[in-house]
Amino acid sequence: MIKQHVSYEDYEGNQIEKDLWFHLNKSDLAKMSLGFEGGLIDGLTELQQKGDKKAVAEFIDNLLVNAYGVRKPGSDVFLKTPEIREEFQYSLAHDEILMMLLGGEDDEIINFIVGIMPGMKADDRTRVIAEVKAAQEKRKATELPAADEMPNA
Repeated sequence: MIKQHVSYEDYEGNQIEKDLWFHLNKSDLAKMSLGFEGGLIDGLTELQQKGDKKAVAEFIDNLLVNAYGVRKPGSDVFLKTPEIREEFQYSLAHDEILMMLLGGEDDEIINFIVGIMPGMKADDRTRVIAEVKAAQEKRKATELPAADEMPNA
């Protein structure tokens, strides 16, 4: 489980500050992993290796919406009803967090994803972070330079 602080301006121009909670339990993770042959992390790594920015953005957005919930005070209940998810999906807070993750450093995305994974031990988190970073470096190494970066022939 991870707490994410968000700050944004609402429709009336008021500055809003909130702490939002995100978590995937084991069944959430299992359901989301079904769409990827090697699991969720391998799916993200594959999308990053392909350089498909739209698919990566959709992946992260889907992850945000499915991991968002409301902690019920004084209990171990983390509510993630369709209504709670829908309200979050169309909120300014969702927009702010999504833009922060998409516009930030890759480490922010990796740390967020690893932070919401259920029962992941520190060693596993370190391994996953290293694997994703390696995939990103591999992708960057295989990208062609932009036209203005190419030497004159």
